[in-house]
Amino acid sequence: MTAMAATQTTSGSALFPRYFGLSLCVPALALLAAFLGGGELRTALLYAIASSGIASMFAFPIMHLGLSKGTPGLLAGISGGMLIRMILVAAGLLSSGLKGGEALVFAFAFFLVYAGTQAVEIAYVFAVQRHNAARSQQQS
Repeated sequence: MTAMAATQTTSGSALFPRYFGLSLCVPALALLAAFLGGGELRTALLYAIASSGIASMFAFPIMHLGLSKGTPGLLAGISGGMLIRMILVAAGLLSSGLKGGEALVFAFAFFLVYAGTQAVEIAYVFAVQRHNAARSQQQS
């Protein structure tokens, strides 16, 4: 294992719990909002938020594992996360039985939560890179 790979693994592991917890807060807050004000679209919102939250729960650790392998690993991790999200958006939509406008609400809510969790994942990648750069300067 190279020194850079060891540094990435260590720093990624140190930052992972904070960012993973923050990523889980996005769907949790969205679920709270759906329960408080969902009205007649509550079912569509709950299915969408649950599907997106579950997808994020699996996609973020996959990206974290790929990050320690450099750029190819990061791209593989992002691809794995996208595959999981694709499967869960389809599964959520099919299992909910929504049609028409409710299906559109489902899609909008799913991708709104997805955008929030994706922002956290991007922030995590940049934080790991900054942390790695600072550690490599200290070692020089």
